[in-house]
Amino acid sequence: MTINPHADALRELLAIVDIDASATIAVLGLAQRELPKALATCGGDLIKARFRLAQTWRCELAHCAARLNTRSVNRQALRKQGVAAALIDGFIGDSARPQYAGESDPFVDVLRIDLGEVSALVNPHNSGCLLTAPDHFLIDGLLPEIELPDASRTPPSRPRSLRLSGPADLPDGVDASALQSLELGSGEFDALPKLLASARDLRHLRIHHVGLLGSGIFDGLKMHALERLDLPDAAGLTVDHCSRIRDWHAIRALCIHGPGLTHSNFDVLTALSGAPFWTQLVELDLLMHTSGKTLDTARWDELWADREFALESLQLRFIESSGWRAVWRARMPRLRRLSMAGTDLRDQLRSALEGASLPHLELLDLRDNSLSPEAVRDFAQTHRFPSLRRIGIKLNSELMEDYCDWNGAVVGRGPIPLTASEIEATWLAGTGLRVFDD
Repeated sequence: MTINPHADALRELLAIVDIDASATIAVLGLAQRELPKALATCGGDLIKARFRLAQTWRCELAHCAARLNTRSVNRQALRKQGVAAALIDGFIGDSARPQYAGESDPFVDVLRIDLGEVSALVNPHNSGCLLTAPDHFLIDGLLPEIELPDASRTPPSRPRSLRLSGPADLPDGVDASALQSLELGSGEFDALPKLLASARDLRHLRIHHVGLLGSGIFDGLKMHALERLDLPDAAGLTVDHCSRIRDWHAIRALCIHGPGLTHSNFDVLTALSGAPFWTQLVELDLLMHTSGKTLDTARWDELWADREFALESLQLRFIESSGWRAVWRARMPRLRRLSMAGTDLRDQLRSALEGASLPHLELLDLRDNSLSPEAVRDFAQTHRFPSLRRIGIKLNSELMEDYCDWNGAVVGRGPIPLTASEIEATWLAGTGLRVFDD
């Protein structure tokens, strides 16, 4: 058996506090070897590299109950945690690069790993590993690779889900006939058309780069089983792109976010509203953008007026009260969940809901609307939704608290939020409404 002094020293440290080091060594060693590769594949984007690592090695990480996150640290931040200067120098080394002229203590992006009572930071630039709990300890060399017998690294030959950032993520010889969920990153590659053509049972498609819709890889594909389409970054979405989507008649859940859907870009919305699935949608999530021109009320009305929708869940953001009133010109007899969060309604809540006939509405999200407590109580006592039982709301108390960074440094000060029970007791008493926070 090969002796690894770094692993032996770590075992001795954790044995003092009665912690088995096997999982820690396995995960930290994995991060030291694989994180630099993932970072190079993702063009230096540590957040994408972390997601890639979590997806590729999900079995091993789940087996060890490990959680991954990202942090930006510098020498001062680590000193505030009580880390010795020698450990800081060994961990950061020369990997921190100034972002502006004269920056004396630049930050470096690192991976944070939590495994029960053990927390550690891994520097992807030099593979240095710094334990921050249960004690400060620097691992300045590579830990051994530990095989976990019940955590196979071989992806299934007929996967039910795939997340592809590029060709490297596609297993050799994969059979897509059982594929039900597919997430596509920022680029196309040669194997995609064949993969899509064979994924006849695909039910969920998430596309991060909408340019793929116009690349030709979806030409002629009817996507007969596709039920959900997510476009989390819809910048650049065009009418031509929508012409592909219109042919996917089975879609019942549509989520479109991004600056491409501005108030002035109604050609895209008009194209979608003419799709056969538009009124058959069960779930619709549209993130509008406030930097567009004034809302074209006539064209906005056309999306809703005199139509009956099958919607059970609706979320629209950055819509003014007049825009909401236009929505209620549609009939939504099945709507159970409505999100008006993040629309900055302030004192316009009553006006925004004018004309809304929603007999089965059970949940209403009103968070991030700058509503006063009095406005919340007025709504709770006067609303006309017979099935409403829960609302999403956030209110603050008059007490103040410090806001601290992950390392304990104070970064601001503000009011202490009221708990759900405090809101219910003070502002919703006698109305039958409860606060939800998912």
